[in-house]
Amino acid sequence: MKREKIMKTIIFVVVLLIPIIYSYFYLKSYWDPYGNLTGMKIAIVNLDKGDGEENQGKEFVQSLKDSNVFNICEVDEKEANEGMEKGKYYATITIPSNFSKDLNSASSRDKRTAKIVYSPNQETNYLATQIINSAVKTMEMDLEEKIDGKIVDSLVNELEDVPNSLEKTSDGAEEILDGSKDLNTGLKKLNDGVETLNSSYKEFDKGVKSASKGSKTLNSGIKEVSSGVSDLNSGADELNSAITQINSGVSTLSSKSDTGITTLKTGVTQANEGAKNLNTGVTSYVDNSTQIIAGLLQVVQLQGGAKNPDTQKLIGSANVFLNSGAGNTLKKGSKDLYDGTKKLVKGTNNLTTLSTGITNLQSALEKVKTGSKQLKSGIKTLDTGTKSLKTGSNDLSKGLVTLSDSSSKVKTSLNTLETGTKNAYDGSTKLVDGVEEFDKEIKEGIVDTKEQLKDLTGMKEVVENPVEFETKAYGDVNSYGIAFTPLFLSIGLWVGALMCYVVMYYDQKNRFGILGSHSNNKFLQNLLYILIGAVEGIITGVLLKMGLGYEIENIGLYYFASALIGVTFMSIIQCLIRNFGDVGKFLALIILVLQLAASGGTFPVETISEGFQPLTSYLPMTYSIKLLREILIPTASNLKGNYIAILIGITVVTLIITYIVDLIRNKRNAKTSA
Repeated sequence: MKREKIMKTIIFVVVLLIPIIYSYFYLKSYWDPYGNLTGMKIAIVNLDKGDGEENQGKEFVQSLKDSNVFNICEVDEKEANEGMEKGKYYATITIPSNFSKDLNSASSRDKRTAKIVYSPNQETNYLATQIINSAVKTMEMDLEEKIDGKIVDSLVNELEDVPNSLEKTSDGAEEILDGSKDLNTGLKKLNDGVETLNSSYKEFDKGVKSASKGSKTLNSGIKEVSSGVSDLNSGADELNSAITQINSGVSTLSSKSDTGITTLKTGVTQANEGAKNLNTGVTSYVDNSTQIIAGLLQVVQLQGGAKNPDTQKLIGSANVFLNSGAGNTLKKGSKDLYDGTKKLVKGTNNLTTLSTGITNLQSALEKVKTGSKQLKSGIKTLDTGTKSLKTGSNDLSKGLVTLSDSSSKVKTSLNTLETGTKNAYDGSTKLVDGVEEFDKEIKEGIVDTKEQLKDLTGMKEVVENPVEFETKAYGDVNSYGIAFTPLFLSIGLWVGALMCYVVMYYDQKNRFGILGSHSNNKFLQNLLYILIGAVEGIITGVLLKMGLGYEIENIGLYYFASALIGVTFMSIIQCLIRNFGDVGKFLALIILVLQLAASGGTFPVETISEGFQPLTSYLPMTYSIKLLREILIPTASNLKGNYIAILIGITVVTLIITYIVDLIRNKRNAKTSA
């Protein structure tokens, strides 16, 4: 009897502990699965040959080892394959031989994508591969951030060289500016010189035209002089003929008488008049010719004609005429001739002493004869010079015509040159202004660039970690298990309520008295089972908190909710089994399965099959889970009262249904007994 009582107590206690047994061991085993990944072996095959002194593959393997997330096993390809076949490794990560070179190519023109071959061993455990996949994704992001940082670091280094290049450009711009200023100054002087030259050339052009016109007049005058020289030559011949006659007359005079003297006197008088006219003509001719030639030389030399070959010939002929003394000789000869004829005249007037006069006459005739020879020679020289002068004058005239035409062209060219130099000067001024502005902009650009480059300080670190996610949880969940506690606690209480009725209500030996199916006091029995549900809830809540050690802000609300959930689930199980018997048991299991699938305890309701989503609002565990979540994971929401009200409502409704059914059944039994 005593043993049976002990066994009954043990069974009762075990039934009470079913919720904690069910929920505790599940939660304990899965409390923090992500904190125990170090036992999972991952094979690493590093084939990277490196790039120079750098081996990114080796650094990557070391970083994985230092992270202490997985058990990193560095092996060769053969050992990795064997380990995968035997299920030793959950995954293999293979780093190719060109890994470092491909990574470093990101900052060069020949960019290549670095690859890491990841082979998860899904045969071992599917969820394990999902966990590793998430970790590998994190590794990939870390590598991308590292590469981005390297690229930005390289770019920043190159950008830091930009101000130095700009400074060199600025130095070059200053040299260009100095050269432009020198060019501008030179063009200013050139423009001023061209303007002066163009202004002076106008007077030169006028002189050339005047010289050309004067050369035509000179040429005409030389023709007249040449004609006069011919006449003078004829006169000289006549004079020689007259002198010959005089000599003949003197000779005759010596032998003849008064007739000869008279004839002599007449001839002398005529000779004197002719000599006088000849002297006047020669003097005038020589003086005029000398002045004309001297003036011509001045004109030619002033106009720069000495560079013209034709003009040089003319100048040579003129110099020969002026320097030969032919004019003076001619003048002297004509004067001597005239002096001699005057003496002849005088001698003829005084014939008292005939022999003396004849002697003087003969002496004068000798002088006249000498002068006549000199005159003839001078006239010959003068004729030669006049011909040369005429030829030179013709050449000068042609040269001056050519010079006049060329001078017009030169003047036109000078006008064009003046316009061009002015435009060049204006353009040079604009160039100087532009280069000054360019140099100013470069200097300002250097200053701005240096200031802007300061913003790039620390850019590598920013790119490697561009966004920092600061976790401010809406409700603090410090472990994987705390998130599942509402689900497993609810499941435990549901299973506990179900086991109470399976074990105690249907006990064939009727060891639990009023709790058994044969009890007649159903009202009291219902209250006892409701009390057992509350006790199960409180015991489960207490032992879970003690065993798992999670913190709760409102401990009273936590125990009240646990008791309420136990009562609610017990009232539902009680309603199903008391009213439907074995079908009720089946319905209780079906509802449990539906709640596992559609109450949102594991996956979000939105992610489950559309066929299950409409059931969520009608499942009691939906509200028990939400209530426990708000208690265990405090948030700003205040829906606890709603969830408590719903659970109380479910409890009241199921209890009323149970009592109504019991009343109906009792009345029916009473009628049957009567």
